[in-house]
Amino acid sequence: PEKAVEGGAKWIAENYIHRSESSSREPDQDTLYKMKWNVENFASPWHQYATDIAWAYKQVGRIKNILDNIPNAKLQFEIPRFVK
Repeated sequence: PEKAVEGGAKWIAENYIHRSESSSREPDQDTLYKMKWNVENFASPWHQYATDIAWAYKQVGRIKNILDNIPNAKLQFEIPRFVK
């Protein structure tokens, strides 16, 4: 199971978190907001990735459990800005 978790984490890091824009036509999905909404390719709020009504709540619980084990984590907050 340990190798499966490590492999899954590596895949997520390479294909979502650390993916360069030049390596893919898909947008980076390194925040919960960008994991749920494709804000770069669709101006409509109707295109969603995560449609479970409790999805964000479930993810935040998992993230909190991880961060509780990393007391000195350096966090970076990203605030989306939309221009008409």
